[in-house]
Amino acid sequence: MADNDAQVLGFLKSHLTGDFYTWMRIANPGGINAFFTELKNMWLERRPNLNEGSTFNQVSAINVRPTISQLETNSHQLQNKSQ
Repeated sequence: MADNDAQVLGFLKSHLTGDFYTWMRIANPGGINAFFTELKNMWLERRPNLNEGSTFNQVSAINVRPTISQLETNSHQLQNKSQ
């Protein structure tokens, strides 16, 4: 595949979200290699969202706890059936 394949560049851009999509349209890289170089630079220069990590951890903790209790309940049910 050619480095300057417009279809591939369009496909890559379409998978970016929010600000990254906008910034990549403005940067308008000329090739696939330039696209990934620009994406890396954008990632390194972006202003981090400090709340992002804590929100993820809170959501993960909320989603994991019921799953563990469900596994324990299912395990007890299986043990009772086998006796």
